[in-house]
Amino acid sequence: MGVTRIRRGVHVLTSTAADGVLVRLAAERAVRTLGWVLAWSPADADVLVVCGTPEGAEADAVERVWQQLPGPRARVRLDDPQDVSDALVAAAAALEDRAAQEGLAHDADMVAQMSTQGGEDMDHAGMDHEDMDHGDMDHSGMNHDQMDHSHMDHGGMSTGGPAGIPLAEGASKDRDDLEMDAWHVVLGQGLPGWPAGLVLRVELHGDVVTDLLVLAEPTPHGRRDTPVQAALLLDAAASVLDLAGWSLAASASRRARDDVMEGRDPAEVAPRVERLARRMRRSVLLRWSLEGPRRRTTGDAPSAGHLVRSRAIGLLEAAGSMLTAPERGAPAQRPYDLDDLPALAVGQELATLRLLVAGLALDARVAADV
Repeated sequence: MGVTRIRRGVHVLTSTAADGVLVRLAAERAVRTLGWVLAWSPADADVLVVCGTPEGAEADAVERVWQQLPGPRARVRLDDPQDVSDALVAAAAALEDRAAQEGLAHDADMVAQMSTQGGEDMDHAGMDHEDMDHGDMDHSGMNHDQMDHSHMDHGGMSTGGPAGIPLAEGASKDRDDLEMDAWHVVLGQGLPGWPAGLVLRVELHGDVVTDLLVLAEPTPHGRRDTPVQAALLLDAAASVLDLAGWSLAASASRRARDDVMEGRDPAEVAPRVERLARRMRRSVLLRWSLEGPRRRTTGDAPSAGHLVRSRAIGLLEAAGSMLTAPERGAPAQRPYDLDDLPALAVGQELATLRLLVAGLALDARVAADV
């Protein structure tokens, strides 16, 4: 029985370790070939594909993501791009394996019962809520790290918000006259469009970033063949387009990426990439969605949205240049880099931070000089 007859429209969530970027590309290519769907959250996923070998904190994060998948569910771990197709076939079959799914459901019930029992053992009568440590809370793949609201020192934090709108300061109320807590979240493994190996600790007031710390950077890899370098740039551009809401353009970038990885003649793919870059440059909707309806005036610092848009266009142009003339390499396109991220992110919404991170193209930062 073919895999597409076993189950149609399987939703696949990828989780990528530092050594699994090329495995992820192969997995996403196979998902598209099967007519399946890439999931954007654990709650929407049927299959978790772990690309590479997560270690330490990465492995813990993968386990938390796995626990959030609803049943029926399946998980596979891959180290070799050649193993992807067979692994997805096996995962689809596992979704239909009643005995296996009953076992997973039983395990999930046991985990839930242990969690509940742990909560019942807590002495709420004598609990000091001001000193409560929420470090183990997990919301949609984001870890809330040691939130002590009563003793949090806000004195040194930036309180500027988007468009100059002030944020809540310390324990005061926000601009809507409502109480607003500061949340510490750790962003990394399991977020779609997120570079492998990057971990950030972010403080949020509502959904606005007030502080950011880089906890872990991706491990640089050696230079790769030109087609792979171009494919990684196209992959990064697709992530930006997806997060910006232009899914059709993101799909076009991924199709070009997959064609390059499958060995299609680069000279045949390059014109498509160049056309897509022109579409992005001319798109008023994309400009407005990232930068707003008003253009920045001369002399003003570029907005985060302007930098993201420039970066995404630059990634496509660099990929097209590499495919057209591999001997010249990729032209330099550096509107911002990881060192600039904390300053750029403060005052921006969480969605804008994810766009900024996607635009960094960290999965390709050594493979292509951009």
